[in-house]
Amino acid sequence: MFYFTISSLVAISAVVAVFVAKKAMKRGLTYSAMSATVWALVFIAISRVWHTLRELLNLEVQMGDLPEIIEYTLLFIAFIVFVWLANKTNSIKTS
Repeated sequence: MFYFTISSLVAISAVVAVFVAKKAMKRGLTYSAMSATVWALVFIAISRVWHTLRELLNLEVQMGDLPEIIEYTLLFIAFIVFVWLANKTNSIKTS
């Protein structure tokens, strides 16, 4: 249940980040907004690949809780990037 909650939160954040990036681009923050969005989506993609490998290779048996901790860390980093982007967008003054 915890994984579903974290995954849902990050997925919702990804959708919101697209709209935040669009708002940032209107304010002139094009490179920063797109870069942050791309990096966050990269972390989500890596997390999904890691989840697939973790399930296919049954890594919990070999490594204990470490594979799951790595996956949550990747999702947490993506979430932090989304929050950073929203904060940066809101701090820009429009002319």
